[in-house]
Amino acid sequence: MYYYHKNSTDTAPMLLLLLFSLTGALQFQAKAVALPGSSCPESCGDVKIVYPFGIGAGCATKGFELHCNKTQDGSTNETFLGNMPLLNISLLNGEIRVMHRISSMCYNRSSRGISYRNGGMTLNSPPFTFSEKRNRFTVVGVNTLAYMIGDTNVLGCWARSENRTARDGFCQVALTSNMSDYHVHFNNEYNTTKYYTNGSTRDGAEYCGYAVMMEAAAFHFRTAYLNTTVFWEENTGRVPVILNWVVGNETCDAASKKVDSYACHSNNSKCIDSSNGIGYLCNCTDGYDGNPYITDGCKDIDECAVNVPRPCPGHCTNIPGNYSCPNEKPPSYSGTVVLVVGKQSLSFTFI
Repeated sequence: MYYYHKNSTDTAPMLLLLLFSLTGALQFQAKAVALPGSSCPESCGDVKIVYPFGIGAGCATKGFELHCNKTQDGSTNETFLGNMPLLNISLLNGEIRVMHRISSMCYNRSSRGISYRNGGMTLNSPPFTFSEKRNRFTVVGVNTLAYMIGDTNVLGCWARSENRTARDGFCQVALTSNMSDYHVHFNNEYNTTKYYTNGSTRDGAEYCGYAVMMEAAAFHFRTAYLNTTVFWEENTGRVPVILNWVVGNETCDAASKKVDSYACHSNNSKCIDSSNGIGYLCNCTDGYDGNPYITDGCKDIDECAVNVPRPCPGHCTNIPGNYSCPNEKPPSYSGTVVLVVGKQSLSFTFI
C-alpha cells in the first residue's frame, strides 16, 4: 500500500501518527495562564470576539479588554477598544481594524477665518502599534499641507491642487516603524483663506481640507472631496486604521521558558517573534486552525473535506495534521538494463 503526504512523499502514515502521539505526550499541559470562562461573550454586534481579546471581567488578557455598547440609536451593539469602534480581529496576522476620527480645517463663514479640528491617536504600547505596511498618512484638500507628529518623528504631506477638479488634490505618505502615537498639525502658511473665501458667500459651500492616518486600501480619491465636506460625510467623520498587536514583551525563546505567562496555550501551536518590535504572536502549526491562545484551540484541518480540488484522486484519509491517499499506487518504471562482463553482454527488460 502506498501513501502520499503533503509534507513528505516517503513517510508512512503510521510513523507520522506515532510521531504525533509522542509529540502530544511530551507537550507540557499545566500552564497557569488565565483563560476565558464559558460565560464570556463570543460576539458583540457584527464582531467575533476571540481571546486574548474579551469583554467582561476575566475574559481578556490585560490590555486586550473590549467593551460592548449600544449604538446612538440603540438599534444594535458596537464593539470598542477604549473609545475606538472595533471592526474585526485577526489572530493569524496579529491585527485589528478600528475606526479613527478625521482631522479637518474648514473655512468659517461667520468669522471669515479657518476653523481647525486637530486630532490624533495614542495607543498603549505594547501591545499596540500602527501598522507600518497597511496604513498611510493621508491629506485631502486644495493647497493643504499637514504634518503627522509622532513619538520621535514628523512626516509631512502636501495636497497641492489649487482647484476643485485636479487629481493632485490628495497625497499619502508611508509610516515609520513601531509608531504608537501621533497628532495632526495643519500648516497655516499654506492653508490660507484665499482658497476658501472666493465664492464661499455666493454658493454657501463648506470649504475643507482633511488629514488622517488610515488604512491605505480603504482610500479611494474623488474630486468631489476637494473643498467640500463630502469626504467627511461619506465616512461620517471616521475612517479605518490597522493596528498591530503582540502578546508579551519578550522573544519567543524567553517567553516559552515562563510557564506561568507563556501565551501559546494550545497543543499544536507555535510562537512567532514579532516583526514590529518587542513581543510575539501565537499561530497554529501546519495542518491545524483555530485559536492558539486557549486550551485545545488549534483544531485539526480535514484536508480531505476542505481542499478543492481534493488532494487525492481516489480515496482520501484525514490524519492529525495531515492526510493520506492509501489507494494510490507507487510510481512504476520500465526499461532495459544492459550488463557487460568482459566481452559478453546480457540484456534485461523490466516493467
